[in-house]
Amino acid sequence: MALDTGQNQTETEFVCEEQFNERHDQENPLWTRERIEEAITAIELFKLANKQYYYGKKYDLMEVGTKKPLILKRKSDSDPAVKIVPTEEFYHILRKLQ
Repeated sequence: MALDTGQNQTETEFVCEEQFNERHDQENPLWTRERIEEAITAIELFKLANKQYYYGKKYDLMEVGTKKPLILKRKSDSDPAVKIVPTEEFYHILRKLQ
C-alpha cells in the first residue's frame, strides 16, 4: 500500500499505524488478540471435554477399600470387572499367574 505525501490522499491510504488500527477496528472489531486467546482456550477446553466424555463413556472406577482402580465400563453389575493395568506391571502380573 503506497502512501501519498501530497494533498490527494484517498480513503484506502493511511498515514500511520494508529490511524490504520483505528479504521480497521471500526470495520471489523471482532478478532482482537484477547478474543483470539479466548477462542483458543475454548477450543482446548472443548477438546478436553470430549476426551473426558470418551473416558467416562468407556471406563469406570471401582472402589476397593481406599483404592479406585480403573475398569472397563460394565453393561450390568453381573458382568466381570476388567481392571486396566499399566504396561509397567504386565511382567509382574504374568509372573504371579505362573
